Amino acid sequence: MTKLSVPKDNFDQNLARFFHEQEKMKLLSPADLRKYLSKKEAMFRKNNPFHQSRQKASALTVEVPRLYAAVAYAMWQYGVVMNTHLIICWRLLGITHHAKAAELLSLYNHEAAKWLDVGTGDGVERRRVTRRASGTSAPHVFVYVHENAQEKGFHTHELMGLPVSRAQAFADWSRDCLARLAGKSKVDEAAVYFSPASAKLKRFKPYGGARENFPIERQWTWFRYITKSLHPDHMERSPDGGLRPAREIFGMTDPFMETPPVTCTKLAGYSENIGPGMQRRAGFKSKFESGDWANLYNGSELDDFRECVAEILKEAREAARQAEMNAVLDRITI
Repeated sequence: MTKLSVPKDNFDQNLARFFHEQEKMKLLSPADLRKYLSKKEAMFRKNNPFHQSRQKASALTVEVPRLYAAVAYAMWQYGVVMNTHLIICWRLLGITHHAKAAELLSLYNHEAAKWLDVGTGDGVERRRVTRRASGTSAPHVFVYVHENAQEKGFHTHELMGLPVSRAQAFADWSRDCLARLAGKSKVDEAAVYFSPASAKLKRFKPYGGARENFPIERQWTWFRYITKSLHPDHMERSPDGGLRPAREIFGMTDPFMETPPVTCTKLAGYSENIGPGMQRRAGFKSKFESGDWANLYNGSELDDFRECVAEILKEAREAARQAEMNAVLDRITI
C-alpha cells in the first residue's frame, strides 16, 4: 500500500512564534511596546505589495490661522520679520515620496537651527572667524507649507527670518545640506531657490531697511501666497457670531486651484519656538484670535517688541545709574 505524502503545514511553527512574541512583549515597557508595534507595522507596509499610503486632500483649512499666529508671534517675541522665501522642489532632488520629503525638511531645519546658533556674539572665543560664524547668532524661526502642483510636483514653501549679513552664506550652506540629505553630490539650481534674489547677479539678499514697512508688507504678501491653497469652503466664526469665508478674512488674492492629494502627515507647520505652546506661555494672542481682523497685517507686533526692548533698556540704565550712585555714597565718609 502506497503511503500518501501530506504536505506539512507551518501551523506549529507559527504558533511557537506567536507565543515567543507574546513573551517578548511582556518584558517591554509601554513605550518600548509602542515602538515595537510601530516597527512591526512598518515592516508589514514595506512587505505588503497591496498597501497604499493614505492620501489626504492638499487644501489648507485650520492650518492658516495657526501659521498666521506663528508669523505674528515671531515679530512680537523676537522682533524677527520673515524676510526670506525658500522653495524646495523635491522631485529635482530625486525625492518622490511625500513623507520622505517631509522627513528631510525636518532634518534640514534641525541643522539650520544649529547653523544659525553659531556666531561671533555667542560668547565662544575663536582663533579665526569662519564664514559661518561671521555674525551674531540668531534663532531659526520659520513656517512652511507643502504643495502638490501639477507642474512642479510635491514642493515646499518656507518663510524664515535671516540676518542679512549671513544670508548668502546660509543659502549656500542650505543647498549643500539638502543635497547631502537627499544623497546628491550637487543640486539643480531650481531645486533649492531662495528669494528675493538678483537674477542679474545671481545673489540672494533678504529685504532690508530701505523702507521700514516694506519687509513687513512683503512678509505678509508671501504669507498669503504660500497659503493660497486655503479651501474656499472653509469658514471661521467672526466676533459677532456669524461665519465668514477664511479666504475673505485673510485677504487671499491668488485664485484657489484644486491640486492632487498628498501622502504626508502634515500640510503645514512652524518652528517650535513660535508655536502655540510658546505663544500660550508668553500670553500672546494673535489679532486673528482676538477678532481684530481689520488690522491683521499692520505690523503692530513689531512695535510692541520695540517698546518692550526700550522699556528693558530704560530699566537697565536706571539700575546702572542707581548702582553707580550707591557706589559713590559708599565711598563717602561722614
